[in-house]
Amino acid sequence: MVGICCLTMLGYLAWQAERGSRGFDYQERLSIQVKNLSGDFDLIKDQHKLLERRVAELRPEAIDPDLLDEMARKNLNFAAPSEMIIHLSN
Repeated sequence: MVGICCLTMLGYLAWQAERGSRGFDYQERLSIQVKNLSGDFDLIKDQHKLLERRVAELRPEAIDPDLLDEMARKNLNFAAPSEMIIHLSN
């Protein structure tokens, strides 16, 4: 009687490992999902590094004042009253 119960439990556990909700198929799906997400994670890490570099360029100690002045004047159309502006078409 004990042997039959043990074999029944062993059979049930084997069936769960093969066909159960957390069986071998589930493990394969998880490994595929991990591969996909690790690729996404690498892409996000690269984007994060790029954004960190751009933020570092905005810190006061990293900004070139002449370049900042030139870009601000060009993009905002600002000039000092004593300056003459000549627009060149590209």
